[in-house]
Amino acid sequence: MNDRAEAYKWFRMAATEGHARAQCWLGYCYQHCYQREGGIEQDMPEGARWFEKAAAHGDVVAQYNLGVCYEGGLGVPVDRDEMILWYRNAANQGHLESHFRLGVHYTTRPDEGLFGTNRETSEGMKWLERAAEKGHIQSQLRLGFLQGSLCRNHAEQIRWYKMAVQQGSGEGQARLGTCYEKGEGVPQDYNEAIKWFLQD
Repeated sequence: MNDRAEAYKWFRMAATEGHARAQCWLGYCYQHCYQREGGIEQDMPEGARWFEKAAAHGDVVAQYNLGVCYEGGLGVPVDRDEMILWYRNAANQGHLESHFRLGVHYTTRPDEGLFGTNRETSEGMKWLERAAEKGHIQSQLRLGFLQGSLCRNHAEQIRWYKMAVQQGSGEGQARLGTCYEKGEGVPQDYNEAIKWFLQD
C-alpha cells in the first residue's frame, strides 16, 4: 500500500468516527490527492460532502474549503450565498485567506468576475483591512490597488504597497515602481522607479 492510500485509510477511519480535522483532510484527499493506482479516485462531490461535515463541526479549514467549493462549483453548484456564509464563518475564526476572499468578492465589479457588487465595496475594504493589518500580503496589494484606482487616495496606496514590500513582495516592489513612474502618491521619479523595478 502506498503512502497516499495509507493516509486515506487512516483519515477515513477517523472521519467516520466524527473527527472534524480528519473529515477535512478526507475531503481534500477526494478532491486533490487522488490516484487511481492507490485505490483513491477523484470525487469532487464526495470531497465537498466531507468538507461540509467538518465545517458543521466548526473546523475552520473545512469552512474555508467549502467556501472555495461553492465559489468555483467544485462538487457543488456555484452558490454565492453559501460561499459568503462559509467564508464568513472561517473569517470570524481568524482565517486570513477567508478575509481576503470576502474582500475580493465584495470589491470586484460584475464585469471583472463571476461575483461582486459595487455597492458592497466598503464591506470588502473592511475584510481586506482586517487581513492586511495582520500581514496578509495579497490583501495589502488589493487594498493598495483599490486605494489608488477606486478611492484615489494615493498616500494609502503607497502605504499598503510598502507594507507588502516589507514582507518581501516582489509584486509590491513592481507596483511601487509604477507609482514612482507615474507620480501617484509620490513625486514622479524615474530613477526611483527603476530602482524598485530592478530590486531583488
